[in-house]
Amino acid sequence: MYKSYLETYSKSDCCGCSACSLACPVSAITMAEDSEGFLYPRVNNDKCINCSICIKKCCLSSSGLRFREAGASETQNNNSNCYAVKNNDEKLRRLSSSGGFFPALAKYIILENGFVAGAAYDDKSMVHHIIISSIEEIPLLQGSKYVASRLDNIYERIKSLLEEKRLVLFTGTPCQIAGLLNYLGKKYESLITADLICHGTPSPVIYHDYLRFIENKYHDKIKSVTFRDKVNGWHTENITISMNSNKYTYTWERDPFYTLFFKNYILRPSCYQCRFARHERISDITMADFWGIEKSKPHFDDNKGTSLVITNTQKGQELFDKIKAAFVFDNAAINDSKQPMLKHPAVMPKNRPDFFKSYVNKGLVFCLKKYADYNLRAEIKYRIKKGIKKILNLLRNIKTICRGIKKI
Repeated sequence: MYKSYLETYSKSDCCGCSACSLACPVSAITMAEDSEGFLYPRVNNDKCINCSICIKKCCLSSSGLRFREAGASETQNNNSNCYAVKNNDEKLRRLSSSGGFFPALAKYIILENGFVAGAAYDDKSMVHHIIISSIEEIPLLQGSKYVASRLDNIYERIKSLLEEKRLVLFTGTPCQIAGLLNYLGKKYESLITADLICHGTPSPVIYHDYLRFIENKYHDKIKSVTFRDKVNGWHTENITISMNSNKYTYTWERDPFYTLFFKNYILRPSCYQCRFARHERISDITMADFWGIEKSKPHFDDNKGTSLVITNTQKGQELFDKIKAAFVFDNAAINDSKQPMLKHPAVMPKNRPDFFKSYVNKGLVFCLKKYADYNLRAEIKYRIKKGIKKILNLLRNIKTICRGIKKI
């Protein structure tokens, strides 16, 4: 039996969705940031009336399951349909992290006079969920954001729209969708949910300090951050940070924040025990990168981005059918995709507690050097490895040319 954070006070039992705080009838719960930068509920015992609504609304507790199931569409996970998808509009696909499925979905909802909720950067490159209602705003929600998104009062705003019978698409991590469904507590036919296959949500505090580190290093002001930039193709994980006078572009192997993310040091504690990292999904539609497409469907891969789209409900399938003319797509099996979070959550490093202890006591730069190999030795090792790779590629090309000459 799963229990909520408000019963155990174990941080692995809270995803930070804020449903408990919003549902409290006497406003006795606020969301407070801990030393790692993650939000957790804090109860004012002088106000609390012990009604237990907060526990029932917790999307990670067993008692919250009935609320989540009441709000969700009737699932058909045993008969889910899976697709490899590429948007016909090359510009839209270029701006997307993968194949450009989301902008077509969002456009359809808006043309139906609906609203779309998703993660967007603010003017300080931090991430919050916002609601848009125009096609011109769709780019705000496109692209990967490798940091926990603050939901603020988004659930309340969505509920108000649904009560007015307005069409709403909510996109987010599975736990954010579970939190919304629990908060709503009942089914709304005009609600469509689309989850992302999530590696885990990184600490906003680490991310904020990382941005300040880059600004101090370059003595420049950051204008925008682009994770998963396709400047070197979709198969290469790049981050591009645009500043007033400089541009920083590195692969995940060389960028220290990316490295901390993929080494799982900076994820929320609940991510390591994620109850949604499985084939059975909580939303109408699941969106992700179709990793492994180059092996399972090499004819389909052009290194410009391919989306993995899974329709989990009848509502999700009907919606896909309405917009499929916007794509080149191919039927696929879920196992064709090499998405590990469809099978298991991220593994917590044994020395994660040491990382955050070092961060609190010695700061980010110390952690980058110790845990992200951000040092001269690692740079030399990387350059040697890159040089060897170039030589091997050159030798392969020479060998291919020689074979061609012999045939002549």
